Amino acid sequence: MPFLVIATDHSDPDALNRRLSARPDHLVNARAMEADGVLQLAAASLDADGKMSGSVLVLNVGTAEEVKAIVEADLYWTTRVWASYTVQEIRVAIPSAHK
Repeated sequence: MPFLVIATDHSDPDALNRRLSARPDHLVNARAMEADGVLQLAAASLDADGKMSGSVLVLNVGTAEEVKAIVEADLYWTTRVWASYTVQEIRVAIPSAHK
């Protein structure tokens, strides 16, 4: 079951530095989740100046509780890159799973 996660970064002066410091290890974990079929899409959201300010994820898991566990175990959450997040169940239309 796919879920959309929209995470917003902290806005303190050191927030972007925390993101950039954590990013290499965060991406290693993201690639592992992609290989397992859990992570369907990941993107950084950008502020008006084009700087990373949040994340958008599509996770394919069974429940919203599983999504919460994944997000809150993520390095971006544990190192205070993300300040908050929302989770919403979605139905993917494109790409079609039934080609």
